[in-house]
Amino acid sequence: MKLFRILSALVLLLAVPALIFAAGAREPADTDGPVRLVIWGAVPAESGPGQVVDNFNAQHDHIQAEYVRYVNNDEGNARLDTALLAGEHIDIFISYAPSRREQRVEGGFALDMSELLGQFDMSLAALFGDGVESAYTRADGSVYSIPTNNQIQVILANKDALESIGVDLPIEPGTWSWDDYRDISVRLVEEAGFEYGSFHNFEHFMIDHWVRTSTVRRDQWIDENGQRSRWLEEPLLERSLVWFYDMMHEYQAQPTLETIISDGLQGQNAAMLLGGRVGMMADGLHRLRDVRNLAEYPRDFQVTILPVPSADTSGLYAAPIVTGDEFKINSNSRNPEAAMEFIRWYITEGFGPMIVGGRTPLYSGYPVDQVLEGISVDDTLPDGRDVLDMDSYLNVVLAEYSDIIVPGPDTARSEIGTIVREELEGYFLRLQSLDETLQSLHERTQSALDRANN
Repeated sequence: MKLFRILSALVLLLAVPALIFAAGAREPADTDGPVRLVIWGAVPAESGPGQVVDNFNAQHDHIQAEYVRYVNNDEGNARLDTALLAGEHIDIFISYAPSRREQRVEGGFALDMSELLGQFDMSLAALFGDGVESAYTRADGSVYSIPTNNQIQVILANKDALESIGVDLPIEPGTWSWDDYRDISVRLVEEAGFEYGSFHNFEHFMIDHWVRTSTVRRDQWIDENGQRSRWLEEPLLERSLVWFYDMMHEYQAQPTLETIISDGLQGQNAAMLLGGRVGMMADGLHRLRDVRNLAEYPRDFQVTILPVPSADTSGLYAAPIVTGDEFKINSNSRNPEAAMEFIRWYITEGFGPMIVGGRTPLYSGYPVDQVLEGISVDDTLPDGRDVLDMDSYLNVVLAEYSDIIVPGPDTARSEIGTIVREELEGYFLRLQSLDETLQSLHERTQSALDRANN
């Protein structure tokens, strides 16, 4: 794993001069026959992208697209970065984390699309709203990345089990707390016989899940300007650490980090829920592709979607919605106009096949009935019920929210994510106290910010 991280870092260090040279030597687009458009993304082709490309090709004789999948982990991202640096034919590539976006923009991989947006009469504000335009347009007016997915975090749960212990469904957004979630997790163990009531992947995003619905910002550990650590001044951060610790060690309602490591549970979200080991888990809608996969996860219970709980139900509830699936045009692409034509088509009319795999179109004009049609497929349990509680999709995913998450600054995002993970590991493995953990998080986060800002 370390080797791939080192390779990725070396790729990024080398990228700027290499791509500056390459951009100056860009070959003209092919004129004989249809343009060949190569798109790299991390979603399995069978979960939507394959059908998207087939639909596009059927409608566009002058452009023929093909999809190449890379895996969205360290090794897969190193593969993409290496291919970009080596000059492989890549016209569009899709990133899935802000840290990856910033690395690739800084490395010179991504084309400034601001002129193409004007050429194609595309406005980020008109397509997605003023907030997205502000977030993705830089101070100089450049646009290097276009988000396409309305990415909402949710709780996926065993509906049959919740009903068996008397939980009232549906649960409306903003009406239940993390303490409610904890109590139900305990009951799922004690009354329904689950090995654990709940599962969270061990990563820094687990703190985001816990904190973010009570505010309108992500990354509560730094201030809005990316200058100052907030680990010692935001009470919710400390509360979240204690909550997870207690879930593991006091209530035994969630696997301990020792168990996650020893049993290889990291990343096993689908297996934990759909295999019947836990009753609830925090995840994104992309997990719906596993919910529908009865061949790999045969079961007799229906899955329901619950809203992410809030730390405090008496205050503001900000929906845990962020933008995702960010499209970029390779700065060395020979076909930037064809690439933008594909992106425009995908956003406004070609998104449909992605919905069944858990994607939701960010485009505000995408018809709701087409979203519902996309999510409603003929996957049924042995007793004839849908594998997914469709009412819960309406209740949570397509609900109208007055407030959503506004992403924090990207300052030292990748480094701070690593810091958070390392310090949480020390705390949850009981190698250091809560006070030691918070102090170390504060000092290391501040040092990372100082380095990034100077």
